[in-house]
Order: sequence, then structure tokens, then C-alpha cells
Amino acid sequence: MGRKQFLFAYGTLRKDYPRRGMERLEVKMEFIGRARTGGRMVDLGKYPGAIPDQQGREIIGDLFFLAEAKGTLELLDLYEAIDPNFPEDSEFVRKQSKVRLDSGTVIDAWIYWYHGEPGKGKAIRHKDYLNYLKNKRTR
Repeated sequence: MGRKQFLFAYGTLRKDYPRRGMERLEVKMEFIGRARTGGRMVDLGKYPGAIPDQQGREIIGDLFFLAEAKGTLELLDLYEAIDPNFPEDSEFVRKQSKVRLDSGTVIDAWIYWYHGEPGKGKAIRHKDYLNYLKNKRTR
């Protein structure tokens, strides 16, 4: 991993998502800015899942620079419950995908795509999970 490594976060790893006990991970992730990628989301209960989509739908999230990429990605894989021995059997799979910053710059970033049951979860109509949560709480 010689070149710079980035993470696109769309759910519970977002900068403004309220969470505790993540300090060890957060210090290894430098917030770059808001970004978007082609995809759609489903509500899996306590967190969302993103599914790649090339039909014009997009997801809004945060882009982070990973200074210590190898160790940070290992911690992120643990957070996302990816079994290193059987990653294909995990609920999420980490893949590089193109993301576009609000400035228009396109970057390759790691994304944890939902790899579980396709029909599981309720479709999230919002592009932004944090806005979806705000609207969900006010109902």
C-alpha cells in the first residue's frame, strides 16, 4: 500500500455520527471533506448498508485520509465484523471505489459495501444517512 489510502464512510463511521469508544480509531482517520459515490442504502437496524449502483443514485458521506493505512484498515475490518479468514462470508466487503469530493475531485477510496442478504433491510430514500436518522427520530 505505497500510495495514499482513503476511506469513504456513509454510516456509523461518519464524522458527525454520535458514538463512543472509537477514539483509538478516530485518531488514525483525518477528515478530508464531504463526498459522494454511486450507490443506494438500506436500513439494517443499528446501521446502514450501502449497495453499489450505477443508475444515477448516490450516497453522501465523509472522506478520510488513513495515515497508517494497514493498521487502520485492520481495525476498521474488525469494526465492520469482517472475518479475515472468510471475508466473502461477512456482512460487509471492503472494496476500492471512486468517490467525488464536493470540490469535484475524484479519488479512489475504500468503502464497506453491504454484502448480506439483498432483500434485507428497508430502503433508505435519503442520500445522507445522518439526515435519514434525523427524520426517522422526528416521526
